[in-house]
Amino acid sequence: IRNRDNMLSVRGDAEDGLVSDQTSLDSNTVDFLASLPIAISWDSGVVMHDGIDPTRPIAEQTAASLLTCRSIPPENRYDGPFWFEYHETPPFIMFGHTVLEHPLRTNWSVGVDTGCVHGGALTAYNFHMDKFVSVPASQTYADNSPRRFVNPDDLDL
Repeated sequence: IRNRDNMLSVRGDAEDGLVSDQTSLDSNTVDFLASLPIAISWDSGVVMHDGIDPTRPIAEQTAASLLTCRSIPPENRYDGPFWFEYHETPPFIMFGHTVLEHPLRTNWSVGVDTGCVHGGALTAYNFHMDKFVSVPASQTYADNSPRRFVNPDDLDL
C-alpha cells in the first residue's frame, strides 16, 4: 500500500501494537505504520478501523477508543451491544475490527471484516455502487478460538 498512489489505509489496533513493539520491524515500516491516519473522511463518509462511541461526540473520543471500539460499554467486547447498533446519524462509517459472518450494511454504517484471517472471506465495499465483493480465504491464517463471528442477522438493526 505504501508504494501505491491509488490506495489509502487506516491504522488499527494491530498496527498500533506493531509500532509499540518496534523490535521486529525495520524503521521504515514502523514510520509508515505510525504515519497511517486513524480515519479517512470525505463528504459524509468516514473509513476507520473500528467505530465510535455513539453516546459521545466524535471530537471527544480518544485515538485509543477509535482503534478498539466494538461494543457499548467497551468491556463487553463480543457480547455487544455493538456501537453500530446505535449509530443513527452522520457520518456514514465504514469499518472492520468486528468479525462478521457476512458484510453488514445499515443506514449509517458498513462492516467489512468477514474474518479472512480466520478462514472467512476478504470483503471490499464499493461506496459509489453500494455493493460488496467477497472472496473466500484460501486458508485459515490465525486461530479465532473460541470462534467469535457476529451474525448481523441476529442483531436488532
